[in-house]
Amino acid sequence: MSLRFSTRFFKIAGLVLLVGLGAWMRWTAVVDTEVEKPVRGDAEEYMAAARNLVKYGVYSEHAPPEDDGEEPAPSAKRSPGFPLWAALFMDPDDMEKSMDRILLGNWALSIISLVLLAFLFYRVLPYWACCAVLFLVAISPHLININVYLLTEPLFTLGVSAIFAVYWLVVTRPGVASALGLGAMLGLTNLVRPSLLLLALPLVVFMAFKLPSHVRWKSCAAMLAVSVVISLSWNVRNLVSIDSFSDPQLSANFLHHGMYPGFEYKDRDFTFGYPYRFDPKSEVLSGNVPRILDEIGNRFQQQPGKHLHWYFLGKPAFLYSWDIVAGFADIFVYKVKKTPYSENKLFDSTNLISYYVHGPMVALAFLGVFFVWLPSFWPSMSSPQRHLFQFSSLFIIYFTGFHVIGAPFPRYGIPVRPFVYMQAFFVLGGIYEHVRETIKNARSGRNYTLSE
Repeated sequence: MSLRFSTRFFKIAGLVLLVGLGAWMRWTAVVDTEVEKPVRGDAEEYMAAARNLVKYGVYSEHAPPEDDGEEPAPSAKRSPGFPLWAALFMDPDDMEKSMDRILLGNWALSIISLVLLAFLFYRVLPYWACCAVLFLVAISPHLININVYLLTEPLFTLGVSAIFAVYWLVVTRPGVASALGLGAMLGLTNLVRPSLLLLALPLVVFMAFKLPSHVRWKSCAAMLAVSVVISLSWNVRNLVSIDSFSDPQLSANFLHHGMYPGFEYKDRDFTFGYPYRFDPKSEVLSGNVPRILDEIGNRFQQQPGKHLHWYFLGKPAFLYSWDIVAGFADIFVYKVKKTPYSENKLFDSTNLISYYVHGPMVALAFLGVFFVWLPSFWPSMSSPQRHLFQFSSLFIIYFTGFHVIGAPFPRYGIPVRPFVYMQAFFVLGGIYEHVRETIKNARSGRNYTLSE
């Protein structure tokens, strides 16, 4: 056995152990967590849509009146990705059994995400940094706990992870095939959650500048065409079923729920997380995008400093913050009766580790978003690796900007957390390389002086 093979074997074994740790923690969370009333809020509508698909062949998040067998009216309030996934496990006559199956499906999705992330980190980071960031992802309580709810986050996390993994193929094997795969993943992930709806536009410009000239335009066209076709399939369905391109309530809620500084109505603490419920204007604003935009404009005129701070500093900070806004508390979206985080010392310890490193990781990531465009920062990094980190920078800028427009609930930022941590380790890796080169050069100069 050659030394090179042996070294590579032990490196991969280390990654397998970290993926195994993450898989075990996610399994334990799914099995040992008891959620109080798991079918509520968003989850209730997702489950209703999945059930109606299986029982009636109709996509609708509305339950039929008295559930007497009458088909519900078609709707388009919820994106179809998660309900379609949940429908694979749905028994319309046994919701308890269906929920158990979906949660096991969530666990399987999270394992695939971990494997994709391990592959990506191994390719673009030094081994020490790869293991460190994979460890943080494996033990992340938010990335673990999203699997215990009937929500979109596990599927969206897999979609984003797949987008990054396929983009690495675009970088290392540029051509139409990899671009088609990228477009397909963008379109499918957009069907899970529409926050990536416009990502293809800045991405096609980025690819036009970064890809080799002989495949540039074909790749851009292929990526854009596939992404648009898949995304538009949902809108075509809506035109046929509900005579509308989309449900205007979605855009209205997104803008409305995010227009309150600090997620509070008039700085009143008891309104935190749900300020729109206490705003007497909400009844007039609800579902009306022009009125909401007018109201946002009026508030900017009345308190420009406060709202500028909210939109450009407060919202990004909330999107990547630790606590779940409009949730139960801390790392939980809905209230739990039982959780390994209160019964298992390993879970408690890793929760503390994650808590204390989270803030510094986010701060370093935002430095990395800008440092990656400086050729003088980590100059020894290979061109494909830097290309991938620049794509990560573009993704984070886009994702943050999209949620600055609307509601930056921290839950929405959880699927992007692996890449926030990855971007942070780009900075730490660059600093490490700079220090190492400085020491090496200092020693070389000292040896040269002594030899003279």
